[in-house]
Amino acid sequence: MAGERRYWWVVLVAGVVGVAATITQIVERITLAKDPDAELVCDFSSTVSCGGVLTAWQSSALGIPNATIGLAVFAFFTSAAVSGLLGSQVSRAFRYVLVGLALFML
Repeated sequence: MAGERRYWWVVLVAGVVGVAATITQIVERITLAKDPDAELVCDFSSTVSCGGVLTAWQSSALGIPNATIGLAVFAFFTSAAVSGLLGSQVSRAFRYVLVGLALFML
């Protein structure tokens, strides 16, 4: 039982961090759309920068920004973790779906 709670805590922390990161990316993408020369929070240096990534054609799937898709998936992980921590009995198949979805998104 303790191992299962630890699993759900890891999923919850990862989900919350993922939601925060994708919200930051969405805000940065909106800022970049308004002003292409804007300085972004995620631009640390000329080597480590997200401005070029956010404008690349690979940053969206079928016209939907990857950050928006990620927000939905991380919210799903977070809600699954909360239900697990609250004592819901989650089937093994559902856990496999969570792991498979995490690996696919990776």
